[in-house]
Amino acid sequence: TSNANPPMPEVPFWVFGPSLHQSGPSRVVPFDLSAEIQLDYQATNPNLLASFVRIVEGEQLDTGVGMAATSQAFYVIRGSGVSQTRAGTVEWGEGDMFVLPYLGDEDAAV
Repeated sequence: TSNANPPMPEVPFWVFGPSLHQSGPSRVVPFDLSAEIQLDYQATNPNLLASFVRIVEGEQLDTGVGMAATSQAFYVIRGSGVSQTRAGTVEWGEGDMFVLPYLGDEDAAV
């Protein structure tokens, strides 16, 4: 169907270097290529928005999404922490990958 395989321009090769996450305040940095792939919403490709998430030690960051998403996948480059969801608590550390399923409209705290 067109939803599973939408017509689209080629997704460009793009490098998002470590300077985006190595320093600065806690934040979510989206890899937004929407202009390059002619979309009217933030996206890395038509069905994915990848981002760096930087959390300063001792701080908390809401990582909920403003649009429909079936899940959020996280890979931990360095550090450790805890994510709170309505489904429970996930403890994570360097090298871990974890996925939080969509559980409604409340934000997850990572």
